[in-house]
Amino acid sequence: MKLVELDPREVIEGVMTPAGFVTADVVPVGPMREACPHCDGVALQLVLRHRHVKRSHLFCRSCTRVYDALNESGYSVLTV
Repeated sequence: MKLVELDPREVIEGVMTPAGFVTADVVPVGPMREACPHCDGVALQLVLRHRHVKRSHLFCRSCTRVYDALNESGYSVLTV
């Protein structure tokens, strides 16, 4: 499995401000075994598509980056 960083505007509704991307609160389902590539030892959180979330993704609470997880064929493992 390969983690690919996504543009947050592609995965959740929000507004870009000078201070960064502002969204409504996102409630993750829970921690995954995959760790953030940028934050040593921080487990990524699974966020499912619901309300203002456009697509399921993995979220790092520490650096706020968002990721998709791709299988060997290049398809997202987070889609049904």
